[in-house]
Amino acid sequence: TRAEEELVISRWPRKNRSRSPWAPLETWLENNAVALSLEPRTASERDTLSFSTEEAGSEVKLASSDLSRRAVPTFLHQTVTSLTKEELSRSGSLTDSDPRDASRSLTKSMKEPTTSPSEFRGYSWGSAVHAALAYTAESDSDKTPQGIFRNLLVEHGRPLDEHGEPTELRELIGLVKAVQSSSLWSRAKTAKRMLTEISFALPGLSDGGPDQEHDSESESGPGRTRRQLDLFGQELSRDEEKQVRSRQGYGYPAADIAEEENTPVSVLEGVIDLAFRERGGWVVADYKTDVGTDPDFTAREAAYRRQVDLYAEAWAQLTGEPVKERILFFTAQDRIEQW
Repeated sequence: TRAEEELVISRWPRKNRSRSPWAPLETWLENNAVALSLEPRTASERDTLSFSTEEAGSEVKLASSDLSRRAVPTFLHQTVTSLTKEELSRSGSLTDSDPRDASRSLTKSMKEPTTSPSEFRGYSWGSAVHAALAYTAESDSDKTPQGIFRNLLVEHGRPLDEHGEPTELRELIGLVKAVQSSSLWSRAKTAKRMLTEISFALPGLSDGGPDQEHDSESESGPGRTRRQLDLFGQELSRDEEKQVRSRQGYGYPAADIAEEENTPVSVLEGVIDLAFRERGGWVVADYKTDVGTDPDFTAREAAYRRQVDLYAEAWAQLTGEPVKERILFFTAQDRIEQW
């Protein structure tokens, strides 16, 4: 055992000791162990309730009613991805049985054969690619971290061969190297400031729809809003934050109006793959792993553009600085779209 000084064993009644897990040690215990004589103790009385079952049930109902009355949402939560999927659903390009559903992708067998390159690879493959690119962006080494890439594929449930090795490891390494040799990567690496996998939750940013036009001078200029995020660690005061939230021009409902009308503020959440700052403003980029040969790709591409637009709007709002360029990088196609 792990006992270093003393081990106390509660022995079974003599007639049942053969059933005890200590039975093989009974002879040794009889000859060497010290018997402890413990006085039997009478169990203390249990506490009793001072009210009846009916009274308890009545209190529960009152508490439940009070919780329901108070359960008024203080904010409405949306994600950039969910808004993109809503657009795809409206266009008929995404259905409940669509194999692109992330939950279906995650439940696939780890030993399932690799999908055809012309098929949509799913959420787990995209997540592994994003994680590999994020690690590479933060790494100072020029060597390919093969072991880390392998672990990422295993972690995301990608297919394994008969030896338990990811079948897509070489493909992932090649994809990352292709991205590293791209013009986008060169720009990001030489930029004044580069950030990857940026999580945000921004109150009040509205979705103006896929046809909303974007003008970096009018939308993202410093005159439109004050920044909420200081990249060098200075936080806004509560009064400053309230001023930012009350600016109607950037989709922010005034805090006082929201309170008077009891209208919850909408909070938009997302993760920006890559943002870097050059002369004239920020560049916001999003990676996509679509091969682009399936019939629904055109609709997805339009939704992806709106997704990047939302990222750019959020980043301009958070930093108070202009976003001069938006980029979609289709890694499997080695193709960049920028606007």
